[in-house]
Amino acid sequence: MKKIFALLVFVLGMSFSASAQEVNSQESNEVNAKTLALKIKDYLQLDSAKAKAVYEIINHKHTAFQNEPNLIDERKQLLINQFTKKLEGTLSPDEFRKLKSNKSLFSEFQKKS
Repeated sequence: MKKIFALLVFVLGMSFSASAQEVNSQESNEVNAKTLALKIKDYLQLDSAKAKAVYEIINHKHTAFQNEPNLIDERKQLLINQFTKKLEGTLSPDEFRKLKSNKSLFSEFQKKS
C-alpha cells in the first residue's frame, strides 16, 4: 500500500512539474512577442491598432513553432514566409519596406524559434 501511495505521489508530482514548464514556455513566448512588437511599433511609429495586429502575428508565429517543435527546416521556412506575408499585408508598403531595411529587427522577426 505504501508503494502504491508513493507511486501516486510521484506521478502527480511529475504532472505538476510538466504543467509548470509548459506554462513558463507559453509566458516566455508572450513576453518575446510583446517585446518584438514593441520594438517594431517604436521603430515604425505604428498606431495602437496596427501594433496590436503585429503583436498577434508575432504571438501566433511563436505559438506555431512551440506547438510543432520537430518541424523540418523546409516547413519552418514555409511558416516564416507565411507570417512574413501576413505582416506585409498588415503594414503599409512603406512601413514594410522600412522594417525590411532594418536587418536586425527583420531577422529577429524571421528567426526560427
